[in-house]
Amino acid sequence: MIVAGLIIVFRSIILFYTSVTLNNLEENSPPPPTMLYGIPVDSLYVETDRLKPGQTLSGLLLSRGISPQFVDSIIQQISTILPPGKLRAGQPFTFISTGDSLRKPLYFIYENSPISYTLVHLRGKPEARRVDKEIVIEKARMSTTIESSLWKALRGIEYGADLALALENVFGWNLDFFALQKGDEFTALYENQVCEGKSIGIGKILAARFVRKDQETWAFYFAPDSTGAFAGYYNEKGENMKRAFLKAPLKYARISSRFTGSRFHPVLRIYRPHHGVDYAAPVGTPVHSIGDGTVISAQYNGQAGKSVKIRHNSMYTSMYNHLSGYGPGIHPGARVKQGQVIGYVGSTGLSTGPHLDFRVYKNGSPVNPLTIESPPSEPLPGKYLDEYFRHVNSVKQELKFHRAAQENPFN
Repeated sequence: MIVAGLIIVFRSIILFYTSVTLNNLEENSPPPPTMLYGIPVDSLYVETDRLKPGQTLSGLLLSRGISPQFVDSIIQQISTILPPGKLRAGQPFTFISTGDSLRKPLYFIYENSPISYTLVHLRGKPEARRVDKEIVIEKARMSTTIESSLWKALRGIEYGADLALALENVFGWNLDFFALQKGDEFTALYENQVCEGKSIGIGKILAARFVRKDQETWAFYFAPDSTGAFAGYYNEKGENMKRAFLKAPLKYARISSRFTGSRFHPVLRIYRPHHGVDYAAPVGTPVHSIGDGTVISAQYNGQAGKSVKIRHNSMYTSMYNHLSGYGPGIHPGARVKQGQVIGYVGSTGLSTGPHLDFRVYKNGSPVNPLTIESPPSEPLPGKYLDEYFRHVNSVKQELKFHRAAQENPFN
């Protein structure tokens, strides 16, 4: 018994001193080195600035005491990685030099963009390499109430314009963004791209919800397999959010005249039918085809000015008038895809100002573009529906407790 007790005491003493020793080692261990662009810089001199207009790479290197011969060698060796003519005023750059009084340059770093930089070795054989920074994808939530437009509702949010455009792309086949009403609500779960602790942009919209009074329209991003064949946005029933026709042929515009049987013409000063929708927009605003089809004509068309006409199928044709010019490859017989740029807003023909006169014909007769019903694209295959509905329920739970007033501190 005495021996056993002594063994226990002895073990306790060993454990005590081991713990004390480990604690002392942790307390006395040096802190991790400070890293910058993958380089330990605690004992080095770091100088960061922004490129000024007129500054060149050779001038920057010469100003740091590097000989003209070696500067020429550096420029030749790295020209394919960092062409001297590609340096842009305003971009950050960094010199890392020796920590002594001589300040001999060791590295030059040029920030190509918020997500990549070029590292140039200035000692020994000159070399350069482009480095991509790590981008972290975080989920972010947004909810806002419309006062006048989605763009104005999101203007107080960082990358709000990008978010508005992404939402228009998601709902562009189902909602008329020129007819939003005060009190309409948008909620979105989306990817926030973060680099070095700073947001650098948005990724995909993961889920979005539009509410008008008591009616909801949901969209969920779903990619059931690695092929991406069925990746896209679907509603709560698994129906494709894409439609045969876009709701509008352009963005950044307002409706200045609607489809009517009798409109007072601003130039002719007479009443006559206006079988189209006029979108007022700046000259040069891209105009998109509302659906797949074949270009029937692309020419100057009297009062309609420069015009493009597209046959989508045996039933529907669309027409785009008063253009300033045509999109790349637009000519009679050309095949176009939904969303493809077919021209640019102008004021050619009989027009008082820059706008797009957009028309749709069904079986040769004009129909109101704002009210035509467009059939959906292919739905999600049945074999994926169970997985999809589980995904929908999961996302809804994630958004359930984030109402508009809580989610958006900018409103």
